[in-house]
Amino acid sequence: MDDDDALRALAALMLRSRGWKTFLACNGLEALQTLERSPHIDAVLLDLRMPVMSGEEAFRVMRETWPDIAVVVTSGLSLEEVTAHLGNSRPDGVVQKPFSLDNLTGALLRAL
Repeated sequence: MDDDDALRALAALMLRSRGWKTFLACNGLEALQTLERSPHIDAVLLDLRMPVMSGEEAFRVMRETWPDIAVVVTSGLSLEEVTAHLGNSRPDGVVQKPFSLDNLTGALLRAL
């Protein structure tokens, strides 16, 4: 989930090259709707700053509604800044932007 079309498409392409099935969302609301329609999602890549519904808001809903889904934040923010934005609930991983394929898949595998 990212509001940057190119980054979202690149991340999906990278993950698909490693055999991952992906769903794309351009904001938090769209991501939550995707989770409602697709109950077999294991992990979410989540940007924090997006229009319509921020990643922070979506993260809180995900933790309440789907506590078993791994959430990895992709951000230009530091780990400390991400943690400050999310409060008491922590993501299962953080990947700094710009990320490589190995960074992205490694964070997802550790989170799962």
